[in-house]
Amino acid sequence: MRYLFIILLCLSFNSYTFSQRVPKGERTSISFGTQLEIPNGEYSHIHNQLNIGIGGSFLTRTKLPLFQSGINFTYSKTGKYIDDVFLETDEYINGNPIYEIADFSVKHRIYRTHGVLRFKPFKGPIQPYLDGMAGVKMFSSTAKTEQGQGRDSYVIGRENIERHFSGSLGWAVGLKVKLTHRVFLEGRFEKLEGGDASYIDADSFLLNPQGGYDYDLRNSKTSSTLIHLGVSLDF
Repeated sequence: MRYLFIILLCLSFNSYTFSQRVPKGERTSISFGTQLEIPNGEYSHIHNQLNIGIGGSFLTRTKLPLFQSGINFTYSKTGKYIDDVFLETDEYINGNPIYEIADFSVKHRIYRTHGVLRFKPFKGPIQPYLDGMAGVKMFSSTAKTEQGQGRDSYVIGRENIERHFSGSLGWAVGLKVKLTHRVFLEGRFEKLEGGDASYIDADSFLLNPQGGYDYDLRNSKTSSTLIHLGVSLDF
């Protein structure tokens, strides 16, 4: 990983040599699309499923020719648990409380935010690029209890069960293909090396007879591969 950043640093100095010969890049690039995450290493042994999410980035031109910098964000679901619970009401029949059925759900999510330094050497209908990335991941599990159906449903309670963070370093290679004057089709391949983090094993979550819940909290490196397909708007 350190070699990628050394290469980007070297390229930033070399780019001055070509600043008069290569057109300057766009001032701003805004991209968004869908992503497929593939867990790697020990993370894949615990969380052995693909995650689908959304992602985007905002980059602007730097003082260095051929380079852009900005921020990249992604969001993905890693699992969901749904079950019925019985809630005691204030009404009684023959001295016994009346219970109502409610829906109890838990959603497991990953949020990622990375600072990005992008080397984009070409301007034209086809634009390959290379990114260096550093940031943080957040693993979040949230429980929600609600009653009713459809538009008549309402939330009774919401609780953050677990929330943990880890550092993240990575790189990405991408390709932008021009569709119109400002719109590009974009595909990218990301490789993220995640630090140690704790997170709920989604398959282990269960409601217990006492109305509480049980789950296994795992800890591992959180490396993954992401494949992104979306649209980029360049200004």
